[in-house]
Amino acid sequence: MSALNNQTVALGAARLLGVLQERLQAIETLLQRQLDLAESPPLNFLGAGSTAYGSTTTDTQPHGLWRANPNRRGGSIQNIGTTGNLTVGLGSTTPTANTGITLGPGQSWDGRVSGIVWTGRVHIVSSASGVQWTAVEVLGPGNLRT
Repeated sequence: MSALNNQTVALGAARLLGVLQERLQAIETLLQRQLDLAESPPLNFLGAGSTAYGSTTTDTQPHGLWRANPNRRGGSIQNIGTTGNLTVGLGSTTPTANTGITLGPGQSWDGRVSGIVWTGRVHIVSSASGVQWTAVEVLGPGNLRT
C-alpha cells in the first residue's frame, strides 16, 4: 500500500472511531436518564397544579366549567348526588340536559374522549336543581389558568 492509501485508511478509521464514541455517549446518556427516572418518585400532577372543587346546582342552565387548555393532563367530573342527571358538554356548544355525556347519580366522566384527554372547553348542565357534583382538572407544566 502506498503512503496515501495508509493515510486514507487512517483518516477513515479515525472518523469511524469518532462516530462510535458519539453513539456510545448517546447510549450512555439515555441509560443514565432511564436510571434517573426509574429511581425518582413519580410526578404528582394532583399536588402540583390541579384544581378540585364541587357544588350543588341551583338551576338547569348550562355553566362553563373548564376553558380550553392544551396543558390539561387529565380530569374527572362526578355526579355525587342521589337524584338528577349531570350532562357534560364539550367544545363551544353549550349542552342540553340529558343529551350527550350524561352522568346519572354516582356516575363520573374521566375527562377523555376515545382514550385521549379532552383539552377543549367543558360545560355542565343538570336535569334538575340540586344535583351535587365534584370535579378535578389536572394541569401540566405551563398551564393557562390564572
